[in-house]
Amino acid sequence: MTVNVLRLQKNIKRLLESTPNRTLKTATSVWLPVVYDCGLTSLQANVNCTLPGVSHEILDFILTALSIPYHLDGKSWEEWGGYDYDNETWTGTLGELYRGNYDMFAGEYEYTETRDEYFDYSYFLRQSEQVFIRSKPINSGYMINPLKLIFGAFSNAVIVAFFGTLLALGVGLALCKSLEYTMQHSHQSSFLAYLWHAPDHRSLKSGRTIFLLFSFFTALASGLLQPTLLTQLLITPNERPFSSIEELIRVLDSGKYKLVTENPTYSFFETMETSNLSYYVRLKMAVQKNGLRIVNSLEKVTTVLKTGNYLYPSSSHKAAIILQDDCNLEVRRNTKTTTMATSKEAVVLLLDVGANMALPANNRGDTYLDLALEGIQWILNRKIFAESKDEAALVLFASDTTKNPLEDGDSYSNIEVVSELQVPTFDLIKYAQNEVKATENEGDFLSALVVASEVLRGGTEGKKFAQKTIVLLSNLGGSLVDADEKNYKQIANALQANGIELNVIGADQRKSGEDADDNDDDQAGAYAANNDRNQGGGAKKTDNMLKGEMVISRLLEIVDGETYSLSEALEMLSYFSTRQVKPMPWKCDLELGEQVKVPLILYLKTKSAKLKQTWKRFDPSSNTEVQAEQMYERLKVAEDQPGPSTDDDNDRPFELPTADQFQVNKEDLVKGYKFGTTLVPFTEDDLNALKYKPDGKCLMILGFTKKEKVLRQYLVGDGTHYAIPNPSDEVGAVAFSALVQAMDEEGLAAIVRYAYNARSAPRLGVLFPKRSRDDSTKERPDMFVYTALPFSEDLRCFIFPEYPANTEPDDTDQMQAVDELINSMDLTTSHVDAATGRRVEDLRPEQVLNPHMQRVYQMLQHRALYPDQPLPDAESRIVRDQLEPRQELVNLAAGAIEKIKRRFLLTPVDDGKRKRRAAAEMFANAGATAEPAMKMPKQDDDAPANIGSVNPVRDFNSLVVRDFNQAVTQLISMIQQFVFDTLGNQALYQKALDCLMALRDAALQYAKPASYNEYLMRLKEDCVTNNRTDFWKQLLQHSAKVKPISKSESSSSDVTQDEADALMAQREIKEETKSSQLPENDNLLDELE
Repeated sequence: MTVNVLRLQKNIKRLLESTPNRTLKTATSVWLPVVYDCGLTSLQANVNCTLPGVSHEILDFILTALSIPYHLDGKSWEEWGGYDYDNETWTGTLGELYRGNYDMFAGEYEYTETRDEYFDYSYFLRQSEQVFIRSKPINSGYMINPLKLIFGAFSNAVIVAFFGTLLALGVGLALCKSLEYTMQHSHQSSFLAYLWHAPDHRSLKSGRTIFLLFSFFTALASGLLQPTLLTQLLITPNERPFSSIEELIRVLDSGKYKLVTENPTYSFFETMETSNLSYYVRLKMAVQKNGLRIVNSLEKVTTVLKTGNYLYPSSSHKAAIILQDDCNLEVRRNTKTTTMATSKEAVVLLLDVGANMALPANNRGDTYLDLALEGIQWILNRKIFAESKDEAALVLFASDTTKNPLEDGDSYSNIEVVSELQVPTFDLIKYAQNEVKATENEGDFLSALVVASEVLRGGTEGKKFAQKTIVLLSNLGGSLVDADEKNYKQIANALQANGIELNVIGADQRKSGEDADDNDDDQAGAYAANNDRNQGGGAKKTDNMLKGEMVISRLLEIVDGETYSLSEALEMLSYFSTRQVKPMPWKCDLELGEQVKVPLILYLKTKSAKLKQTWKRFDPSSNTEVQAEQMYERLKVAEDQPGPSTDDDNDRPFELPTADQFQVNKEDLVKGYKFGTTLVPFTEDDLNALKYKPDGKCLMILGFTKKEKVLRQYLVGDGTHYAIPNPSDEVGAVAFSALVQAMDEEGLAAIVRYAYNARSAPRLGVLFPKRSRDDSTKERPDMFVYTALPFSEDLRCFIFPEYPANTEPDDTDQMQAVDELINSMDLTTSHVDAATGRRVEDLRPEQVLNPHMQRVYQMLQHRALYPDQPLPDAESRIVRDQLEPRQELVNLAAGAIEKIKRRFLLTPVDDGKRKRRAAAEMFANAGATAEPAMKMPKQDDDAPANIGSVNPVRDFNSLVVRDFNQAVTQLISMIQQFVFDTLGNQALYQKALDCLMALRDAALQYAKPASYNEYLMRLKEDCVTNNRTDFWKQLLQHSAKVKPISKSESSSSDVTQDEADALMAQREIKEETKSSQLPENDNLLDELE
């Protein structure tokens, strides 16, 4: 069979474009070369061809288009059909294929039978394409021969033209002779005879010449334009056969070759009649469910084949391609329609409840079963609060009940399947805590593993799980019925064949009792210091335990499983796991001006953890979900109700609504806002007309600034993003990298306008360049780090007092002690990695749990399991482990802490209330020169919110205890009113002086003299500017009580005693004329406005 592959690929492409089924399009493009190779191989070698993972629809479409004879396995001869010679039509499946293809290609193809009596039911040939079926020896492949292309094509055309010319001359001479003979015998004249017998006429001679030349060039053109002959001239047969499927794919991809296969000596339908099924492709539905990668083009298949990372399911020929799991190539046709890989896990909790589990496991008296049940509780709790879609099953062995899918008389007895695979719930935890008790039986964990694997197989059938796990919780002290090597190897092979992982909890592989040496005792003691659940002090291991540990260790070696003691497992599981969210890409163009757009992708790097607030609420009495329902009622104001009058409508009493005015529909309500005493409605139409209309997603550079100008306090928002170049745009990636490098070299940051989508309001942000590290072991491209910035109205400027000028201690030993404390508590080297033994960084943010969430989850779990008990206190182990420092860190800093205690001695301070003191207490610190700590007044719970004008000093003393800055601000405002908003009232002047004295006392008491000194100097300037020299003269009369606070009174002050005296010594102040106080004429209207 000779096929023009280039034309055939065009036809296939046209068919794919006309097919609406996307799955069929994608799969056809992947399986096209594979099926083609399989069909050719089967025709050549008389072998069956297997295509795992390809559906009937895809196989039917491809083989029909490729014209490869095939038979669908499983069909009877009646269903398969054939040619009915009586009715001259096709029946069965062959008839459907024939009629379907003929209708599809109607008007462009015609059906053609071949000379060799070989009938192909699915070939419909375009009339202009000289493609036909013929017998030819096997030629597996061809290579282009340039010399033959040049000389062979010309020589072939000349030969064809020569023989064509001879043929035309022969036909012409024969025609002329026949005319001459006719005229001689009939003696009749004709126009043709006249033309032939006029040799002397030049025009007629030229006509004969033109006729001969026309015949020659016609033959030459037919030789050059004949596609089959020209194609044969472009190739060299048997120069190099195809040795692998890689070469076949490369040939198919180039479109420059054709494939030739041997035509069988007998026809396809003769083969069917003789029941020889050698010419068919066996159909298998989804044989390989795992390990396949999605590719959508022949080029991608070629790329995969070049990597060598694929498998051939058949050894007889290289046909189907199955990509391995570790192949990194994954091309999706459409991300919206592609099914994402699942990450669900199916786990079977296999719990031993035999008599061996009732033995004590530690010094506290906990049994193995108690700790195992606690481990099960934590496993289920973590899955519940992580909101995962994992499914779990609970199976008990050594139980008093036999309930499992493999039970048959005495086989697999005392094994109970409590719960099939399902999403974990608190009901399963309650059952494990309340219903599971130790029995007097002895369980066989090997038989239990067989039952657990069957539960796992049956529960996962028809579902997709990324991982299947069996967790065995037992001290392995039960009796083993059949513990020979052959039995547990068969179990291990079955687990491996089904892709099941095995983890064992409870088997302590350490030596115990008298078998333990001194080194083991030291390790156990160190372990017990950090964990109160250690198994030290438990019962001595029995013979069954030692035998079970030997069997399970060999089993785990085969399946590559893990084993943990109960204490180790509880240490790893005893915290709540939060929901893991996969970061989603945000694609956008980084706009730099109007012309430059660089495509990038934003990924969330860090974000503030927020507790979920959408928990469902249930009524504990009826166990039904409680849902909030909003109802609007109309209330009538009782205006004639006696009582004190008030201007606030909210303080008026209300009457109950009448029956006809009870409820109001939400659609009849509009928002309203008070403007003074007027209630202004604000409808949805007003909102739509006035609200900001964003332009859509946006990331636009507004400008550049130095990175050091973006202060840390300007960084707001609840997260940080990484911006990386779009990998699908190579040109954009180069521009992105150039921009990052240029900004990094110049030390710049980009201020950007960011809008997530068309419904979100725009925000300000900053992009910091982050270049890739050359010495990094991981590939990391150039990127930007995005953080949100505030608007100007979002900034809050807080003024804090300055630190004292001299804050460093004079004692060098104290400085050295503080340095040692800081170095000893350095977290970068405080933790020892158990695997490597090296000191590594401790308390990394990604490894530290959120104490707030752990506390909330703990209370939710406690309320679900124990609804009638009070909530646990905050000093529980979960919260304590997160808030208290680690013991190893405390041990490292113990020496530095003792040194701090010796260098910084603490002295008791007399609080003024104790009247009787011991002599040692009175004279112990007689030589101390330290300044006593200031006495803080007691906070008044009934303090006013604001300082009034009636008794401002009293209000200030009550308010300053709660908020010093706010109290000082209000008191200064009140002084300004008393002095400058009056007409020189002496009574108000006295109030202002009293307030000034109270302000000075508070500044001394709270060690904030700068606030008083600055205001006193500003007050003097205001008195001069606003012509209030009379108040300043009155103030100077009490200069001793209102003078500036100097260093002699407070070490926090920066005013010397001489400067304070100089300020109060200026008793005469030059008064400015009233004309200087008058504003200019041009500004009178502005002052009025």
